[in-house]
Amino acid sequence: MALRPDLAKSRQREDASRPPHGQAPLGPRGVAYLCMGPGAHLDVAIASFENLSTAAPELATALITDRPERPSAVENFIHLEPSGDPVLDRVAALRSSPFDRTLLLQDDAYVCGNPGAILDLLDRFDLALPQARLLEPYPVDGIPGSFPELDCGVIALRRTAGSSTMLEAWEATHQRLSHSPDPLPSSASLRLVLYENDHLHWSVLPPEYNCWFEHPGCLTATPIILRGNPDPDRCSSAASELAAQVHVRAPIVHLGSALLAARGNSVELVGTLDRPGPARQRPHEPLQPLQPLQPLQPLQPLQDAESDCPIPARTSNPATTRSGESRGRATRNSPGENSHHHNARLLYVLGMHRSGTSAVTGSLPPFGLTMLGAGDLMSPDRANPRGYFESKTMQQVNDKLLASLGGTWASPPPLPEGWHRAPGIQQIHPSLRQIVSNLRPTDGPTAWKDPRLCLTLPVWRDALPYAGAAIFVYRHPHEVAASLATRDGIHPSQGLALWERYNRAALRCLAGVPVLIARYEDLLDDAHAWCDIVASFLDLNGIDRPSSLPYGLVEEFLDASLRRERVHRSGKSHVAGTSLLPATAELLSLLDTLRGSHSDWIAPEVPEEEPWVTGMLKWGA
Repeated sequence: MALRPDLAKSRQREDASRPPHGQAPLGPRGVAYLCMGPGAHLDVAIASFENLSTAAPELATALITDRPERPSAVENFIHLEPSGDPVLDRVAALRSSPFDRTLLLQDDAYVCGNPGAILDLLDRFDLALPQARLLEPYPVDGIPGSFPELDCGVIALRRTAGSSTMLEAWEATHQRLSHSPDPLPSSASLRLVLYENDHLHWSVLPPEYNCWFEHPGCLTATPIILRGNPDPDRCSSAASELAAQVHVRAPIVHLGSALLAARGNSVELVGTLDRPGPARQRPHEPLQPLQPLQPLQPLQPLQDAESDCPIPARTSNPATTRSGESRGRATRNSPGENSHHHNARLLYVLGMHRSGTSAVTGSLPPFGLTMLGAGDLMSPDRANPRGYFESKTMQQVNDKLLASLGGTWASPPPLPEGWHRAPGIQQIHPSLRQIVSNLRPTDGPTAWKDPRLCLTLPVWRDALPYAGAAIFVYRHPHEVAASLATRDGIHPSQGLALWERYNRAALRCLAGVPVLIARYEDLLDDAHAWCDIVASFLDLNGIDRPSSLPYGLVEEFLDASLRRERVHRSGKSHVAGTSLLPATAELLSLLDTLRGSHSDWIAPEVPEEEPWVTGMLKWGA
C-alpha cells in the first residue's frame, strides 16, 4: 500500500537515523525500573535484577526512584523528584534513562526471562508496548474503537527526535486531560497521542511480555514479564508453573489461578497458580471441625416488657408445613392464637453481591418488617447511597464461617453435599442462635439480608428455630461483574465466576423454603407491580402486613437511576462487550423461567460449574 507523499517523506527522514536491519544498535541497552512513593514494590525490582543477571547478563540495569538510598543490587541509581502524578513521573523517567534503548518497567513488573527481544524491536521501531488488559478501550472522541489502548507499565523507547517529540506531546496531552471535568485514565492520553502522530514508528508487544497472571489472558509462549502481584515468591512460582505448561504447544488460558489448555473442542484444567503460605482447604479433603464461634460484639438480650425477663428462644409453628406455609392463618385485622408464630418468621433476602439485595430489603419496611440488627447496619456509601440494610455483626459471622471453610466472600469455598451437617459446624448452633436473638429488634416479622446467605444459609436453617421464607434476587451477570469491578476492583471475569457460584449455590440451599425469585430490573421497572408481588408472597406465608399497600413509599425508594450498569436482555452489553459463555447463559435463562413465588421450593437440576469457574475462584485468586 502506497503512503501519502508527505508521510512517506517524513518516514524517510526518520528512517535515515535508523541502523540497517540486523546491525547492532547504537548505544547501550538496558532495563530500568520506576519505583516511586512509599508503596513502591522495590522487592520485585530487586528480584528482577537478580533474574536479569542470569537470564540476560548483557543488559544493563537501572533503578529510577525518589528514595534517597541506593540498594546494593542496583547497577545504575537515578534519583527522581516526584511530581505527584504517575504519568509525569513516567515521562521524566524515560527522559532521565541512561540508555539509548530503554525498557522501562512499572514497579509491579516481574522479569522472569530474557526481555532482550523487546529491545531488539527498537532496531526498527521508536516505541514498543503491550495492549492494555482492559476489555474495551476507553472511549475518546475521534478515535475508533478498533485502535488499541496500550499499557504504560511496560514501555520500550529508543531515544530519537521523534520519540522526544512524542514525550512532550504525551506530557502536554495528559496535563490537558487531567484538568478536564471528566478526566481520562493515563493510558488514554498516550492513546490519543499515538493516534494523532503520523511519524512515530511503534509496535505492540504480545501478552508474554505483559502477563497479568491473576487476570484472564492467553499465552502461546513462555512468559517473560509478569504483572500485577507485589510478591516475588509468588511471581517466581507462577513463572515456573506457566513455563512448564506452555510446552504442550496449545494455547494456555490463565483465569485467575487456573491454567486451562485448549485441545481441539475441549478445555482441560492443567495447573493452578497457588499462593505461598499455608494452603487453604481443598474440596476433596474432609471438612475439619470448626471451633465454636463466639458472639461478635454481642448486644444485650432483649427484655420482655411485662416480665422483665429475657425473651425465650422462639419455636417453630406446629401448624405449618415443612416449607413453612401456614395451614390456618388468622386474619390480618383480628389476630388469632397463631399470629405470634406467624410474626416470628425470619425472611431471608439473598442473592449474589451487587444483584439488588439492598433494593429488595429497603422496600420491605413499609410492609411492616424490621431489619435484623437494626441498630447495627452498615452505613450507606457511594456504592449504595440508599443503604445496605445489612447487619455488620451478621456479616462478620458469615465471613468467619467462610474463613473456617477456607474461603472469603470474593473467593467462596466449594461446598460439598452435606457440608453443613459436619460435627464441628453443629457445635456452633447455640452461638448462632444467641447472636440472632440479640439482634432481633422485635418479636415480629424480621428481614435478614446478606448475599453470603447464598453460601451459608444451610447452617442458619439448621441452627435457628424460626419459621423461614426467602426472597432471592438475581441480576444479569455482566451488570454484576461491572458493578463489582467499579466498587471492589474485581476483574470482570472473576465477577462472572462469582455470579455462577453464588447463584448455583442459592438454588440448592433454598430447597424446602417458600421462596420468591425476582429479577433486579423488574423491581426498578415497575415498583407498583413489585408491591403487589411482595404483598401476595407475605400473605401466602402468614406474615402480617399493613392492610393498605405502600405503593408511594416503595416507588420513592426504588429509584431506577441508581442502576448504573445496564445490559439489554438481548445480551448486547456496553459493560463487557462480550456475550455470555453457554453455561452462564443457560443458568441465566433458567433463573428467568423460575421467577415468581414458590410455596415449597424444589431445587432444579443444575449442571456442575465448569472448570474455568473452579479455577478462577480456587484458593482466593
